[in-house]
Amino acid sequence: MAHYKIWGRWTAVLICGSVLLLNNRAGLAQTNTNSTTPSSFSNSTVTTQAPPVAAIAPATNAPPATGLELFQVKRGFQVELVASEPAVASPAAIAFDEQGRLFVAEMRDYPDQLNTRPHLGRIRLLQDPEDKGEYPTNTIFADDLSLPAGLACYGGGVFVLSTPEVIYLKDTDGDGQADVRKVVFSGFVRPPQVTTDQYLNSLAWGLDNRIHGLAAGLEGNITGPGMAQPLALAGADFSFDPRTLALRRETGDGGTGLTFDNFGRKFVSDPTRPVRHPVLPRRYLDRNAFSGYGRQVQDVSLPAVAIYRPGSGTNRTVSGWMKHANGLTVYRGSAFPSNYVGSVFIPDRETGVIHREIIRDFGLEFYSERPADEAGAEFLTSRDPHFHPTQVVNGPDGCLYVSDFRQGKDTGRIYRIRPGRFERPKRIQFAKLGAFELSALLGHPNGWARDIAARMLYERKDPASAPILAGMLARSRSELTRLHVLNVLAGLDALGETNALLGLRDPAPTVREHGLRSAERLINDGVLPERVWSQVRSLASDASRSVRFQLALTVGQVSRADKIGVLAILMRTDPANAWLQAAVLSSVNQGPGLLFTSLASDPGYRSTAAGQLFLAQTCSMIGVRGQADEVSQVMSFISQGRLDALSSYALLRSLGEGLSRTGSSLALADLDNRLKPFFTRALEVMVDETLAEPLRCEAIRLAGVSSFTYQEVGDLLLLLLGSGQSAAIQSAVISTLGRFTDPRVAPNLFSRWGMLSPALRAQAVNALLSRAERIPAVMGALRDRVIAASDFSPVRVSFLRTYRDAAIAQEAVRFFGLYDPQLGNIQRHAPALKLSQDPGRGRELFRALCAECHRLNGEGREVGPDLAGLKVLGKEALLQAIAEPNLTGRPGFGTVVLETRVGENAIGILEHETPEALSLAQAGGGHLVWARPTVQTVQPQPWSIMPEGLLNGLSHQQIADLLGAIMAASR
Repeated sequence: MAHYKIWGRWTAVLICGSVLLLNNRAGLAQTNTNSTTPSSFSNSTVTTQAPPVAAIAPATNAPPATGLELFQVKRGFQVELVASEPAVASPAAIAFDEQGRLFVAEMRDYPDQLNTRPHLGRIRLLQDPEDKGEYPTNTIFADDLSLPAGLACYGGGVFVLSTPEVIYLKDTDGDGQADVRKVVFSGFVRPPQVTTDQYLNSLAWGLDNRIHGLAAGLEGNITGPGMAQPLALAGADFSFDPRTLALRRETGDGGTGLTFDNFGRKFVSDPTRPVRHPVLPRRYLDRNAFSGYGRQVQDVSLPAVAIYRPGSGTNRTVSGWMKHANGLTVYRGSAFPSNYVGSVFIPDRETGVIHREIIRDFGLEFYSERPADEAGAEFLTSRDPHFHPTQVVNGPDGCLYVSDFRQGKDTGRIYRIRPGRFERPKRIQFAKLGAFELSALLGHPNGWARDIAARMLYERKDPASAPILAGMLARSRSELTRLHVLNVLAGLDALGETNALLGLRDPAPTVREHGLRSAERLINDGVLPERVWSQVRSLASDASRSVRFQLALTVGQVSRADKIGVLAILMRTDPANAWLQAAVLSSVNQGPGLLFTSLASDPGYRSTAAGQLFLAQTCSMIGVRGQADEVSQVMSFISQGRLDALSSYALLRSLGEGLSRTGSSLALADLDNRLKPFFTRALEVMVDETLAEPLRCEAIRLAGVSSFTYQEVGDLLLLLLGSGQSAAIQSAVISTLGRFTDPRVAPNLFSRWGMLSPALRAQAVNALLSRAERIPAVMGALRDRVIAASDFSPVRVSFLRTYRDAAIAQEAVRFFGLYDPQLGNIQRHAPALKLSQDPGRGRELFRALCAECHRLNGEGREVGPDLAGLKVLGKEALLQAIAEPNLTGRPGFGTVVLETRVGENAIGILEHETPEALSLAQAGGGHLVWARPTVQTVQPQPWSIMPEGLLNGLSHQQIADLLGAIMAASR
């Protein structure tokens, strides 16, 4: 039996639960043949007449010139003016509701009137009662808002991001003005070092029935009327359930734009990294704060995106770099040609362009690139110097809408980008649709309509919709329809075992992936229904890496012993994938000891480099967690002698170092002395020069976490310093000596100072300064000229200059002087800017000087920002950023000094922070986790871990080559 529903040009036909969408006007949804011509850009004037706009100003005020002739848009498209000043002002964000009403966030207080009271920010409501794509009705919906920069419609009203609050506004009497105003969340605060350019922004509805937003680097303990206790934002983004207002942290690190594609995958931007993908969801990572995960977000676009703007003459373009990506969107509409669906459109508010990229799926990671037919040109540019696009959104008609901030204050415009051959579809009357019609809309070709239908089904929570949706899930041939249906059923708490199994068995990997997330709704006290768990477990051998990745995350929600077997299969299948490793570690909030023994028992796995690294990371995590049974499992396995000596020493050292950061040790954990033979043998190995150097180094490092005291092993270690041993052996000795608290460590090291190379002296200084009680001895040796100022790295000099003990800090200033800008003065290096460059030689310099903390062309470590992204600054600014790192800090990469309750010091970049643990990224790529109770203080510093005077000693030609390597970098 078939059912029909007609709206606009589309007819929905529901046959046995399957939705078919038919076009009532043949050909209108087809692509414009002119729009796909390669390099088909128009330099002609855009002649579309702007629709009339009603203004709130007196009628005698003539509307401003449209300026449409200044736009250059890709051939086959047109730009139309939807609204302009004085009808809109400073539009920072826009959103359409189910009635087709257009809400506009007017940030009239930016940038220099933030303290004006009442606040100048407001929400404007534009209405189109005749459905002509024109907005003659114009009211101030709400005012007195601070920095309004994000909108999400819900329940007949709108959520507004107004730093430091999230506010809900609603008009209940139909006069176009909000009479309901509720602060739903508050407490988003701006850290002292954050600029006014960082504020809450970019609300968006997700397939998970939550509204997502960007905190843009803000912090604070967030409170709300329905919250039992504050939520520490701790540098994360956020999402909330609009029905229950349940708030949670989301992965993110300070963005300027947020969008979802058709499959619910999130993409974000920040000013110079236009497209990024949060890979590891924060809600999973937070359940095991000890895992030491590093990177959470992947750069999708090039770290520096070239753009092309119109030149002064006809058909001329000028190239440059994208400077301020803002308010991106993935096109999900039905008006553009089908090959545009899934493209991401990125407005750059500084250069006045809208740039388009095509996103390619490579499993867990995505990469984007400029379309081949847009080489050397942009999708949209303008010669108008006041065009400052801040957001692009999908509209109800399938077109794209652009907010233009203009010059701020009382100027601003909104544009529509549409195909040249376009007939506006009739507006869908969502409020008049029942459960059947709304469900059918989940198969609509316009993603905006699908989202509205999903949201309204969620708002209404109509029991009648569940059987309709279940039929669609079982019979629909559309992957996107099934995916939407699955998520709506989960949001309605109507999933059930049968529907969950359909999702998990779906032929499309994207639906199976969402099936795993949806199945989590059936978990009760850690238990999944047996049939569902059986199907979940079977996906460990799924052909899709994305499905396996989601499986690794989902099984962590289940409390079953056999989940460890699933995780072990996943690690053996894809052992070297860092994203999967992080997902697996997040899931062993229960049973990490079992996972370790399962993988360590597999000779094939433990013999690989990736396997050895993961096992060591697992041991470190188990140590920091400090659970006696888990620690015992690792020690029992190793004590059985099933591993070679090198592996045994390395894993025991990782376990011991982890235990030390929770205030324990191997000696305290090894109650029956199972490890004593390993410690004893290690002493023999470290002095046996016939054995391989890596084995001896691990034996030396093991001594630092063993049951031996300094009294027992100190002299043996000191014999290995300056005795003709290799640099690697001596380096291991210094690291081990630094772990002991015995007061003889410092004087014994000083007595051998003359035997050490400059590099080893710098390492010895670092080791001595890692404990608070040794700092006076170091300063005394410096005072007595036992050690020299040149033995201190720039980072340690900065550490001492700003040390919490004022007397130490003052003495450090006397020895080292205040920070000298001349160390990196750009003028002394300026001649390098005029020299020819050899990027090949520059890459060698990068490896020697920068790779410990930065990545370039896939090489190096991700501690600091990717250097290729800095080339947008230009060579001169790039040179200054390298030469004077303390003057050019970047949000998210600030230095902190961590001090433990037992006097340990650690320097790095604070990565993650929870009530249970926190982790630091350190130079060299290490990610060290501390149990929260062991931490005394975490102090932000005004200096960078990037050394001062890094370029000193390099020739101008070498500096030119290094700059050339960075400017030539791609990914």
